[in-house]
Amino acid sequence: MTAREWLEGVRAAQLAVTAAREAHDAALERMQPRGGMGGGSHGSGGHGPMDSMPALIDREADYYRLVLDARRLALDATDVLYGRCGVNGGIAGILGERYADAVYLRYVEALDWREVCGRMGYGTDGKYPQSLARRAVAEIDSRGLAACRSFAG
Repeated sequence: MTAREWLEGVRAAQLAVTAAREAHDAALERMQPRGGMGGGSHGSGGHGPMDSMPALIDREADYYRLVLDARRLALDATDVLYGRCGVNGGIAGILGERYADAVYLRYVEALDWREVCGRMGYGTDGKYPQSLARRAVAEIDSRGLAACRSFAG
């Protein structure tokens, strides 16, 4: 697996957490009583909010599994980008922090390139952070994940 493929997996995990959180929030919203104080739709054979509770609990369990998997991947990516100690290691120690930051924002925080540019102070043109990220990914491929994790600058 290439570094880009691995990082795309990290990004996909973060995006899955976001989608699951949004679905969970929408399910909670649907469970809120409608129609004022009388509860309106709960009589005459309708389904009440509590009828959805088992499905919501299952969804929460799935959500927490997604969160744990995404967190594990994010921590591993952070080790590769900044080293195990998080200071002057990994890609940041090899190429510089802005290279690691471009990759971190794009793949670990799962931002689009315009958001990456804004966070890095480069306006909205995504080309420069993309070039930083390409260089960092090539370096990870060249050295390997383990070597980047253990590099201490």
